[in-house]
Amino acid sequence: MLGKILITGGCGFIGKSLAHALLQKSFEVVVVDKNTEKIGNVLDGALVIEGDVCNKEMWRTIPSCDYIFHLAAPSSVILFDTDMDNCIQNTTVGLMHAFAWARNNNVKKLIYPSSGSIFGKNNADCTEETIPEQVNSYGKTKLICEYIGKTYADVVPNLGLRIFAGYGPQEDQKGAIASVVTLFIKDMLAGISPTIFGDGSQTRDFVYIDDIVDIMLLVMNNQTEGVLNVGSGMSTSFSQVVALINNQFGTHIAPTYISKPKKYLEKTACNPARLRQLLGRKTITLDQGIRSYLKLMGEL
Repeated sequence: MLGKILITGGCGFIGKSLAHALLQKSFEVVVVDKNTEKIGNVLDGALVIEGDVCNKEMWRTIPSCDYIFHLAAPSSVILFDTDMDNCIQNTTVGLMHAFAWARNNNVKKLIYPSSGSIFGKNNADCTEETIPEQVNSYGKTKLICEYIGKTYADVVPNLGLRIFAGYGPQEDQKGAIASVVTLFIKDMLAGISPTIFGDGSQTRDFVYIDDIVDIMLLVMNNQTEGVLNVGSGMSTSFSQVVALINNQFGTHIAPTYISKPKKYLEKTACNPARLRQLLGRKTITLDQGIRSYLKLMGEL
């Protein structure tokens, strides 16, 4: 028996991709999500429980598991700007319930998503030791999650993954809060000019979903705890993203530039030295990721 894995938020972008990979490797998978209508057929073989992780009673319905990937939390600055109170509660209370359940069920390890957004003003070569300076409520709340992880560390082994700008297949279900890679591809496939805030010089450290999943599988049962940066080490501007997509399509679609909102995150840049040592390789480039993404979509 390989073990039983609990994935909260298992019908979301990262959760669904992770669950599928674990099922392919013959793990037992338990998925908890309050939006199970998004499940599709990629989770055939998983035990699916519909429920809200903020509901303490819901946790009583979950069978014991060996590991937890707690991914059930709002994953967008836009969502936090729209409904900050609920987003903070869902993020922090859900995580605390997950830790309490893990402690009471002798879970071997709990892995949860932090974010590259915690760095905010620290916009160059951020290591795990860089002191974060957040610029928005999303980044601040993710840092709270890391403190919750530290608080439980003596009773529940845990790891916070500081995922930078994730993108890839299964993300289209996020709609308007998907990554700019997905949003730009969708628009450009339709011949529509993609919209960019500001002048397009803002940058993100993009990391492909396959790399994120590989990293999650790797850190599940090794000794890595605390926090880990999950990024490529390459920062790409939004204008460059459009150029890379144009290059794949053989098109010349120009973006439309509009005013950027307040407290806008200008740059994210990950130092992935620790990640590369663990993974034994570099993550794929954005150009490679876009090409893989488009092939899976049947567009190349």
